[in-house]
Amino acid sequence: LPTDPAEVKEQISSPEAFKEAAATVQEATGKPMVDSMEMAFRANMDALEVSYFNREGELLIENPDNKVKDAYDFAVELNDQGYVGSYEMWTPEWATALNKGEFAVEMAPAWLKGYMTENAPEAEGEWRVTTLPEQFSGNWGGSYISIPKETEHPEEVYKFSKWLVNPENQLKSFVESGLFPSTPDTYEMEEFTQNSDEYFGGQNTAEVFAEAAQKVTATYKGPNYVTVNNEILTALQNVSEGANPEEEWEAAVTRIKDIMKR
Repeated sequence: LPTDPAEVKEQISSPEAFKEAAATVQEATGKPMVDSMEMAFRANMDALEVSYFNREGELLIENPDNKVKDAYDFAVELNDQGYVGSYEMWTPEWATALNKGEFAVEMAPAWLKGYMTENAPEAEGEWRVTTLPEQFSGNWGGSYISIPKETEHPEEVYKFSKWLVNPENQLKSFVESGLFPSTPDTYEMEEFTQNSDEYFGGQNTAEVFAEAAQKVTATYKGPNYVTVNNEILTALQNVSEGANPEEEWEAAVTRIKDIMKR
C-alpha cells in the first residue's frame, strides 16, 4: 500500500477500496485498519445530511430511507472481517495505540491532530494526513459563539466576538494551537498556505484540511443527537464484544424510542 498522501487519496477513494486496503493491512501485519467501532460508524454517519432527526424533531431512525442503519451495518461488516480494533477513544490504551501504530488509519476531523500531538508524542513523524474517501467526508463537531440575552452590552459583545474570530485571529489560533480556521479567507494567507506540520513529517496538513472543509455539506443533528448517538455506540460496543448485531440494533432503537417519550 502507498504511504504518500496523494497516492493514498487516489487508491483509497471509496468504501470498497477502503475495505480492500484493510484486508491487505490485516494480511500483512495482523493489525486492524480502524481503531474502534465508533470510528468505523462515524465514517458514514458524519457524512449524512440528515441522521437521527429532521428539522421538525421527528425521529427518523426507523424510516426506510434513513441511512443510519447503513452506517451501523458498515461498521459491523468491518468488525466481522477483523478490520476494527478495540481501542476505545480517549482512553490511555487508545493513545498508546496511536503512539505505536497499532492500527492503520485514524478517520478523524482536523481538531484531532491536537490530541495526537499532546497524547501520542512518540509517533511524531510517523503519521500523515490525506483525504478521506468522498462518501466518508463529513462534519464532526465544531465551536459556536453565543450571546446571553441577559447581557447589558449585546452590541459590544457582538463586535468583540466578530473581532475574535476574524480571519487574522483565526490564523494566529491555527499557528499557535492548531485550531483549524472556519474562515475561508484564512486559507489564502501565506502563513497558512506555507504551513509545515512537524508532527506529520513536515507535511502541509493545512492544505489538506482546507480542501476538505470547503466540500463539507450542511448537516442537521438536533438537540437530542448526543442522547440517541450514545445508544447506537453502546450497541456497537456490545457487538465488538460478541453480541448479535441485529439484536443490538433493535434493542438500541427500543431504548431510543423510550427515551424520546419521556
